[in-house]
Amino acid sequence: KVNESDFVIVVCCPTYHARFEKNPDQERKGLGAKFESTLILNDFYQNQSLNKRFIPVIAQSSHKPCIFDFLQNQTYYDLLEAIKSTSALSK
Repeated sequence: KVNESDFVIVVCCPTYHARFEKNPDQERKGLGAKFESTLILNDFYQNQSLNKRFIPVIAQSSHKPCIFDFLQNQTYYDLLEAIKSTSALSK
């Protein structure tokens, strides 16, 4: 539950980003994403634009543009890069 969590992982991908941005192509799809976006933005505004809870995660570097505008200046995590780094360390 977003409102009760200390931290929230926001997995940023093209589909979620389109639904979050209320892209007309996604009008009748992804109502959960639209609801979540309202909760996230409300929390962000209530905390005077200070993000202390939302952690952007991308599956691959090409998804970096999918990080929501208000999270762009936050540390984000690239899962593919993390896997590559872990794999290189284990060799």
